[in-house]
Amino acid sequence: MSWCGLSTVESGFIYSIYSVAGLTTPLWGALSDRMSRRYVFSALCWLSSFSVLAFVVATSHALRCFTAFLVGSAVGGFAVYAAMVGDYYDKALYGTAFGLLTLFLGIGMTLGPALGGYVIATSKSMGNAILLSALGYGLAGILAIIVGRRRSAPRL
Repeated sequence: MSWCGLSTVESGFIYSIYSVAGLTTPLWGALSDRMSRRYVFSALCWLSSFSVLAFVVATSHALRCFTAFLVGSAVGGFAVYAAMVGDYYDKALYGTAFGLLTLFLGIGMTLGPALGGYVIATSKSMGNAILLSALGYGLAGILAIIVGRRRSAPRL
């Protein structure tokens, strides 16, 4: 069995690279401490979007490994959203806001594969599901910039 022309061993190796790339999360956290978390989060969303598309059109094993590392790194960096919650909500609302974000993340992780499977089954193309995934990451990148701008605290 193969996917995208990859054997199961190659697919497993690429998935391992994707998983190990999550170890770059502290680098994204440090960058978000120095820059706006919103911009870093948006950049991570766009990196995910472009990397997913690049993986599909990659013609060599090395390029697929590289794009898998980029996607894994960007997805691992999504931990930045937890710090964003602390930046945008009071301590009294932090638990509720973080809980809601985690809830919606869980809903997305549940519905995303189901929607992707439905798209693949109806269109007979994995490319359409990957395009939908890339569009979702891109939309999240736009929303990270537009929505939830930090309000300045009143001066005492």
